[in-house]
Amino acid sequence: ALETLMARREEQGDDVPRVLADAAAYVEAHGPRAEGVFRLSCATTELDAAREEIDAGLRPKYTDVYVAAAVIKLWLRALPEPLMTFALFDRWVAAKEDPAALRDVVEALPAPNRVVLCAVVGLLAALERAKEHTKMTASNLAIVVAPNLYEATTPDPVQGLVMSQKAVQFVHNLLIHMADEREKAAAASAAASV
Repeated sequence: ALETLMARREEQGDDVPRVLADAAAYVEAHGPRAEGVFRLSCATTELDAAREEIDAGLRPKYTDVYVAAAVIKLWLRALPEPLMTFALFDRWVAAKEDPAALRDVVEALPAPNRVVLCAVVGLLAALERAKEHTKMTASNLAIVVAPNLYEATTPDPVQGLVMSQKAVQFVHNLLIHMADEREKAAAASAAASV
């Protein structure tokens, strides 16, 4: 469970589980110069090799940003319960574009989920800032990453599609909100230094 991974993370002195931290660090360092991060696929053999290293308790030495991004998506999908928990589904759907509601639903997540979600969304925001190079807008990033953050709880394919669209909108709104907060903080910092 995520709680177990987070307990190990605390023992190691990391903010997020090492698998996620290592892959995210590589994507953050190399992703802003790569087109289609999280959208384009990687070589299956390289992904399989990274997965085998992780399963063996080793830390992969990434050389391909697309492999590191794929590892992040795989890791998120492998969680026993989705990062955006079943219990809060109605709240994150209702949050829509309201910054206070977005903040409230993120704060309502269990602490391990909140820490990981903030790390993932922070990484996506960094890639979105480099959208001229990555070609990955907030909308594009939300479309390719949101399905890894939640799981449809209905066997009805139409309802599943609706849930998927709502998850994408939630992630998109989080990214937009983070960008707005960053701009406000930068403006406040600039005003204070004058």
